[in-house]
Amino acid sequence: MRVVRLLVLGALALLAAAPGGGLHDAHPCPRVAGFTCSTLDVPLDHSGRVSGLLHLAVGTADNESAPRGVLLVITGGPGQPGVPSLTRTPRLVGAELRDYRVVMYDQRGTGAGAFDCTQLQEAMGTSDLFPPPPATVRACAAKVGKRRQFFGTDDVVADMDALRKALGVDKWTLDGMSYGTYVGERYALAHPDHVSKLVLDSVVPHVGLSDLGVVEFRATRRVLHDVCGGDSCTNDLAAVIRAHNIGPVLLDALTLDSIVDPTYRSTFDLPTILRDARGATSPSS
Repeated sequence: MRVVRLLVLGALALLAAAPGGGLHDAHPCPRVAGFTCSTLDVPLDHSGRVSGLLHLAVGTADNESAPRGVLLVITGGPGQPGVPSLTRTPRLVGAELRDYRVVMYDQRGTGAGAFDCTQLQEAMGTSDLFPPPPATVRACAAKVGKRRQFFGTDDVVADMDALRKALGVDKWTLDGMSYGTYVGERYALAHPDHVSKLVLDSVVPHVGLSDLGVVEFRATRRVLHDVCGGDSCTNDLAAVIRAHNIGPVLLDALTLDSIVDPTYRSTFDLPTILRDARGATSPSS
């Protein structure tokens, strides 16, 4: 019996020490009332062939008995951390805060564990359209080293399932934004039995090639018409493009603005900006 007891105790100790076993270092999230921040340890290599751990920051709402279960909000990028966006949850999912236990986390390679490739980051800036110089990409790859092979979407999906298990839920709702929609789609394909609902905001398809912005080009007039209540913004935009030949740059800026402020009015007064820009390009200016 003593041998059996020792074996059981040894097995329990191994389980307790296993990576990804649960959330730890719980504490109130700074500047976000009603949320607890903690850490999830996940393997660098989920196959187990390469050793190492990653420590992912997690923020969970304190309403553990929410009637509709857990809602995981997946940020985009790729590169956007999740926990810093907790301050925006009333704006992102305000109506759902009562019914769901909202959870956000830092995907691997973001947040405190983000890659530090200054030249590449400076070259990219906030652009969604312009690729960085190849040399900056190669320099970043060399700096990260062989570990870079473990920061793909499939690795992120495996982390998500480790988070689900750590939260102790069988099914959850996923709400992805931009690249987060791609992550959500891949998770739903890999673990369909663990997804109750899938919400996709600004969809990135999981199949097919990039259309080089053609869909965005066609939607610009409709979006600006809704923002400005007519064609004034579209006409102003067209005049600025003709004067400066900067269509891709302006589309890039509008894309970023749509992420920061989808109304185009709360943070940026787009109608005024376009009207003033057109006035500055007129022959009389």
